[in-house]
Amino acid sequence: MDSKFESLECMIQEDRHDRLKVENEHLERLQRMENLISGLSGMVEKITCNSTSGSNNTDLLAEKNVENDQDSKVNGGSRWRKLDIPIFAGEDAFGWTNRLDRYFHWQEVSEVERMQTVMVALEGKALNWFRWWESCYPYPTWESFKMAVVQRFQPNMLRNPFEVLLALKQTGNVEDYVEQFKHYADC
Repeated sequence: MDSKFESLECMIQEDRHDRLKVENEHLERLQRMENLISGLSGMVEKITCNSTSGSNNTDLLAEKNVENDQDSKVNGGSRWRKLDIPIFAGEDAFGWTNRLDRYFHWQEVSEVERMQTVMVALEGKALNWFRWWESCYPYPTWESFKMAVVQRFQPNMLRNPFEVLLALKQTGNVEDYVEQFKHYADC
């Protein structure tokens, strides 16, 4: 009879141990879910703030996956983890597309994700133009968009690049002039 009690006690101990293990796994999952919800709430708050305040930057792509971000901290991290995507409102289209090109290359962003990023990185007259342009070109590509946005907002960049350099005049200090020259010379 004692052996039956001992085996029963052993089974109860194993059952308790298994239940504690399952409870711990559930608690870990719950913690991960709470972290994800907290991260998503932060993203929603940033989106809301950006849309109401007219902010110049958004980190939507940098915070695309909160759990992966936490995992990357544990696993050594990525040097490109947190980069801001510049908002385009109609100024310096050529520079903006070049910065996005570099970001997309470093982040290995797909064609579809590139166009989705463009949709959230526009405001003002650029966003209005994009809505019209997208209705004319229902299946846009990143390359066609780059050409169209530069042609619309900075058409002189598509002409002879020397024309822009020759037309450049110094109106302020020398540093500003040199910066403008370098900007157009990089075309």
